[in-house]
Amino acid sequence: MKSPRSPRPRWYLVAALAALGLAVTACGSSDPGASGKAGSTSINFSLGYGADSLFAPMYYAEGKGLYEAEGLQVRIQPSGGTAQVLTRIEAGQAQLGVADSSSVIKAIADQDTPVIIIAVLLDHSPSVTATQKSSGITDIAGLKGKSLGDSPAGGMWQRTPALLGANGLTVADIKRVPINQGVNSALLAGKVDAVNNYAETFAGSADKLNLIPWFEQGVDPVGDVLIVNKDWAKKNPDAVRAFVKATMTGLQKSIADPATAAEVLAKAAQSTDPGYFSDGIELLEPFWTTSGTTTSERWAATQELNVKYLGQTKTLTEDQIFTAEYLPK
Repeated sequence: MKSPRSPRPRWYLVAALAALGLAVTACGSSDPGASGKAGSTSINFSLGYGADSLFAPMYYAEGKGLYEAEGLQVRIQPSGGTAQVLTRIEAGQAQLGVADSSSVIKAIADQDTPVIIIAVLLDHSPSVTATQKSSGITDIAGLKGKSLGDSPAGGMWQRTPALLGANGLTVADIKRVPINQGVNSALLAGKVDAVNNYAETFAGSADKLNLIPWFEQGVDPVGDVLIVNKDWAKKNPDAVRAFVKATMTGLQKSIADPATAAEVLAKAAQSTDPGYFSDGIELLEPFWTTSGTTTSERWAATQELNVKYLGQTKTLTEDQIFTAEYLPK
């Protein structure tokens, strides 16, 4: 369940450490549901890594006072990947978090991790295959005989056979190139013909590239989701509803005004380049959903991919992985 996203610029580490320090001290108590300022509820919220365009809804909601207006004091905690998000929530170090749905569902099925999905942020995984515009490769079928770079540690590497198969190819039809760091840089430098990564990671360079969304090429798992510790949610249902409401508002605001959302993200990341984040938010536009939910068929398809390619040992019912109970009415 290691995060498959490519390594971040150095300011991501700086931002993560700074934010983590704020998370520890902001409210003076790490107890779940502890009373904060003026009787508000204190929440530790765990991210898979540092400030990123994907997390614009939460940073917007925190930075613009949406959580506070709902009676919440939210401490955003960057982490070292999805596995750490799940560990923190299970241990009570965080009450809510954001993670990719495939990893969450697999953890519930295989490890009985006590979390449940309470909102969908990305209806489609932001997985894309990128090629240089000059290559003329605009779909997966065009990769035949070409080199494809990817990180072997990530879920995209494991699901690549499904992507190829959906487009009439096999792994034998391409040259797979394992890249542990600098996946996108390898493409831009012409070292490989194509790479797999997440859409927002191409912020700042997308004008030079063809970005081929996997969901348009036959592989369409649900993307990133909000999750909560199940026991904490039962004890604090109103706080969960308030958090989801503010976050979904933050999502709507970020989509409508990416420049403002980018300024909030840049401040959190201690970056002087809000344009990078604005670009990332816009690159995610085809993947976002403001409904907070998806269809039963999509949950089933996500689990089918998990079982076949990610080693999930059993299939769960929809109500074991997702509830719409906390979504705004």
